[in-house]
Amino acid sequence: MNTRRMQGIKRTQTTRSFGPAWMFFAFLLLFAGMLCPPVCAATFTVGEDGYATMSDVLTIAQPGDTILVESGTYYEHLNISIPPVTITGIDTGGGLPVIEATGGVKRPLC
Repeated sequence: MNTRRMQGIKRTQTTRSFGPAWMFFAFLLLFAGMLCPPVCAATFTVGEDGYATMSDVLTIAQPGDTILVESGTYYEHLNISIPPVTITGIDTGGGLPVIEATGGVKRPLC
């Protein structure tokens, strides 16, 4: 009985087709990814194992970079104009590093 009723009904199966819209969206994401440079912060070391002065590193540092300063006394005049840059002192056996700025003021770098 049910088969006779089904014979008279024309069944159509519809499939969803996104057409070129999905291709455009995928291309747009790919293109946007190529325009945005990868964001990765660098870590620089000042001391025996790296750069001689913090001034040298500050000239090449980018926002988000970290500068590790090893033990020692550094006689420098620093102008930090790239916020945010993290400067961290590391005790490599000789105590915390000290920056002696112009004018003879000594400050430990913590």
